[in-house]
Amino acid sequence: MKSDAVLTKLLEGWLDGGLTDAEEAELLEQLTTDPELRRRFAEQIATLGATRAAAESNPRWLSLFDLLESDHARQSGDRSFDVVTMDRIGEVRLKKGHGGAIAWGLAAMFALLAVVFLLLKNTQSPVVATAPVQEESAPATNSAIAVVIGSSPGSSFVTGRFLEPGVIAQSEGWLTFQTFRGVSVTLDSPFEAVLSGHDRILVNYGRARALVPDGAKGFKLESPSFDVVDLGTEFGVFVNADGTGSCRVFHGMADVSLLDSLGEVKNTQRIASQESVQIIPSNQSITKIEEKDEDYPELKVPSRPRLKLDASYADLVMRLAPAGYWRFEEIANGIIPNAVSGGVLMKAVGTATVTAEEAGNHSGELARRLQTEYFQISTAKYLLQGDFSISLFAQFDWLQNYALISAMRFDEKVQGHPFIMQIYTAYRSASRKETALNVVFRDPPGWDGGIEAYGNTILRPLHWHHMAVTRDDGLVTTYLDGEEIATEFVSDMPMDCRQIFIGRLNGNASQSRMEARGLVGRIDELAIFPSALTQEEIRLLAKPATHKADRKN
Repeated sequence: MKSDAVLTKLLEGWLDGGLTDAEEAELLEQLTTDPELRRRFAEQIATLGATRAAAESNPRWLSLFDLLESDHARQSGDRSFDVVTMDRIGEVRLKKGHGGAIAWGLAAMFALLAVVFLLLKNTQSPVVATAPVQEESAPATNSAIAVVIGSSPGSSFVTGRFLEPGVIAQSEGWLTFQTFRGVSVTLDSPFEAVLSGHDRILVNYGRARALVPDGAKGFKLESPSFDVVDLGTEFGVFVNADGTGSCRVFHGMADVSLLDSLGEVKNTQRIASQESVQIIPSNQSITKIEEKDEDYPELKVPSRPRLKLDASYADLVMRLAPAGYWRFEEIANGIIPNAVSGGVLMKAVGTATVTAEEAGNHSGELARRLQTEYFQISTAKYLLQGDFSISLFAQFDWLQNYALISAMRFDEKVQGHPFIMQIYTAYRSASRKETALNVVFRDPPGWDGGIEAYGNTILRPLHWHHMAVTRDDGLVTTYLDGEEIATEFVSDMPMDCRQIFIGRLNGNASQSRMEARGLVGRIDELAIFPSALTQEEIRLLAKPATHKADRKN
């Protein structure tokens, strides 16, 4: 049974009962042996259980919270969320009698809700643990949901540190992190917050400012007594220890909701740009007030680093005999020249441009995801046939799903994408977790299947990465910053294409933002070679770059 179907069946049986002994045994076996399914199952139950608890007028399990809190603390120790869940399931299965499926589900849900309750408790009983410290160069764990992009001197949350779900707190200074959905949040001390997911943060107390970029609407900032739901927004909040607070929208709109003691929404008010409200739970009021932008903390997002290249970098690339090499050093009449004499040209479409930096290397810039914006090679028929290599640098303003390179065939007989090189911020599959770099080969005319190669790593925002893919007699290898991250055999799958898109899946302006996957960031030094480069050659192409954060004034 496929994992999605297993998850659906588990959730149905968990919440509503009705599983036979055979069905239960089969599902539990898959839940026990598949960590990824277990993680997804635990996340869904935590969300569904908490929602159902808040929706019912007299939730029968809320009275068990105090008991379960101490019980969880006594039994779980430092074990993970899903391990505790499976232990509870096992305990109840052994005792199952009449109505066993329902008892099995409710007992384990109690345990999960107890964990959720521990995370969502207010400041009268604060959680004091913080996420484990990671060095800047340390890889993210499978459960990381955000990355630190800036912090005040002396903070334990250093730039580049990946953050897992849990409590973060600081008594002095500030912290800015970015979720894997691209939301940037600055917290000013003193603060205590709980990272609940890619789209949710609970602020127990403190000051916060959030910037939600295009394509990432729906971010929710929670507090013990009110919530703020983004509607395409930059907004700030004050959350006081007594439950009162205020919210100001700097750009866009947001919904502010007052909550009762059970977390139910009692009153919602929409506020627009340059509006502020004060929230007072004791009299259930949301009142508009006069404030200024400077009354709230500044959103502290570091300036993007420039890509530093050795002076001889172009010579290195040319010695490897590329079929096409686009440096993005200049743009004239919408055309990006090819450094290979007689090679095909690249055009900038829409608002795509080349950055005009004060010093250092220039790059191709894509900054407006909601507009038509990409680079395109219109005559690309022979660039990706047989063995080939692609090398480029990329920098992302914020983390989302992006198409980097897409080869397209579009004529009266064949329409589709035989090759796609793209990134995912937190993609998960059965064998790869937190996959970032993904290469797809598709064989016409079906286009739905094909071969995919995943790289087991995570990308950082505002950080230049070198990315490469080679095809050598059917063996495809992907590289990140000069290191091999995935290999896959694709045989002699044809690579007939008419055009190549850079920074977008294709030029179809009617596609939704998610389908189009337009890049928000910069691309540089794109080279396509008519042969498979060696790993040492790929390392040489990645090595001249330094990631020093020289700031623009």
